[in-house]
Amino acid sequence: MPLRNIIEDKSLVRSLAASATILALIIPTIPHSYQTHLSLDPGDFSYNARGWLPVNDLGSLGRETMSITKYNQISTRVLRDVS
Repeated sequence: MPLRNIIEDKSLVRSLAASATILALIIPTIPHSYQTHLSLDPGDFSYNARGWLPVNDLGSLGRETMSITKYNQISTRVLRDVS
């Protein structure tokens, strides 16, 4: 397929532009995500990139477990109720 036909195919150009945009947004987050994976205990998954990939994919199904915000809110409410 000549380059001219590829450029004239607007749906292909849109798909390529959308893919490039998504990659440009996702790629900068990879090093931080991998470092976070390495900062945790190895657990059941490999302690390398092969173990990070499934954890990263399943991460959207999980919940945030490192914050204490929920407990701070509960203790503040309890302290107000007691006073």
